Amino acid sequence: MFVDTSEFERLIKAASKVVLIGHFNPDGDSVGSVVAAAHYFASRGLSPVILLPSAYPDSMEFLNPEEFPIRVVEEDVEGARAAVAAADLVVCLDFNRLSRSEYLEDAILGATGSKVLIDHHVAPETECFDLVF
Repeated sequence: MFVDTSEFERLIKAASKVVLIGHFNPDGDSVGSVVAAAHYFASRGLSPVILLPSAYPDSMEFLNPEEFPIRVVEEDVEGARAAVAAADLVVCLDFNRLSRSEYLEDAILGATGSKVLIDHHVAPETECFDLVF
């Protein structure tokens, strides 16, 4: 199966502020996907912000990158919302419903930056995003 990523490439090239968002009650898929994406964006010369709505299990602390540490939204909701508002690229990973972002749902909906969803779940909400994988 061929997946055309040219539009995503265009969005990355145009981005200067990238925010990566996982889901509430993050599991290994959520933590792993935002951290892997952060490393990818860093390799492209960007400094991504990682936001998880709630704390991840202690057993996953080894995944937390020193160079762009995971920010737990529950600890600074307004700061996280401000990061989303300032982003020109918002990438949501590992959730198919915007409500899984909890405190960030309204901020994502109101974000002026491009919004991308990368997910593996059935029947994702596509109407909220500019691009969906």
